[in-house]
Amino acid sequence: MFIRKAVYDDAPILAEIEQICFPPEEKASYTTIRERLKAYPEGFWILEKNGIIVGFVNGLATDEEELRDEMYADTSFHKADGKWQMIFGVDVLPEYRKRGLAAIMLRRVIDDSYKAKRKGIVLTCKEHLIHYYERFGFVDEGVSSSVHGGATWHKMRLTFYKLTIDIKGVPLELKTRAELFSPRNIDHGTLAMLEHVDFSSEDKVLDLGCGYGVVGILAAKLSGPQNVTMCDIDLLAVETAGENAIRNGVDGIRILQSDGLSAIADKDYSIILSNPPYHSDFSVAKNFIEEGFKRLRIGGKMIMVTKRLDWYKNKLTSVFGGAMVYTKDGYFVFVSEKRHPFTAKKSKRR
Repeated sequence: MFIRKAVYDDAPILAEIEQICFPPEEKASYTTIRERLKAYPEGFWILEKNGIIVGFVNGLATDEEELRDEMYADTSFHKADGKWQMIFGVDVLPEYRKRGLAAIMLRRVIDDSYKAKRKGIVLTCKEHLIHYYERFGFVDEGVSSSVHGGATWHKMRLTFYKLTIDIKGVPLELKTRAELFSPRNIDHGTLAMLEHVDFSSEDKVLDLGCGYGVVGILAAKLSGPQNVTMCDIDLLAVETAGENAIRNGVDGIRILQSDGLSAIADKDYSIILSNPPYHSDFSVAKNFIEEGFKRLRIGGKMIMVTKRLDWYKNKLTSVFGGAMVYTKDGYFVFVSEKRHPFTAKKSKRR
């Protein structure tokens, strides 16, 4: 698979694909495609397989925050350094559908739009596709005023956030997405947790539930990327953390999609850090603690932060035999050390 930008000579085949992919009242004409290519060829992302164009995404950039129907035909709305990337259509030939090709193109559009310093991306879709676009971070803003093609459309917006912060003397620049945890600022609980850990080149670190990667990337800066693993159940978090690792010069981090620790085989971590979803039931935290114990070396520490005290203190004590507890800004930071190969419960039975 290969994604490239368009050239003017692509107009006939792109127009043909557009005719196949959209009903007559919604599709762009050959003339419209040609005019868009004249005005903003960089607004086309073309997917080729074995030299054959099998799909494309197109749209213009603008400072306007809403996708207006006039934009489909009027190229004067385009502004090369526009704050928002509008998407007019995601086209994939029928015989190539259900292979993840639209997702490949969308992720490239998202990445390129972020690199172009856009504020985000806007598109409209029909109701049955809302969930699909939400997978990429788009948020449904309700029914659009658009009457394009006589259909009912929903406004979908993906907003980029960019954080710059200095932690432990290490400057970090992080890209976040609206649907990831704490997208507009680094969570205060995470910062409180990091106050109670010192990273060294001797450490092997697991960032459990990494989100967009602040903990693991900081650890990689201080311990070396080869000594750090990050994991999250959310594919979007994993992808964003990977992009942030590259952005911060630590692309050697191992980053995995994992339901809890199911994909983590190593059992010699010296530090496992986690800010678990404490607003849900305790099943996730229970798995993190019990399975985390198994992944630590003797002398290794599990460090967690939550806004709940009793359950976490009792659970960590039952597994590790004890837990140091620190408080800050309404958060509880727990530090438990693995001193024996067996959990405290098993040790008591011996």
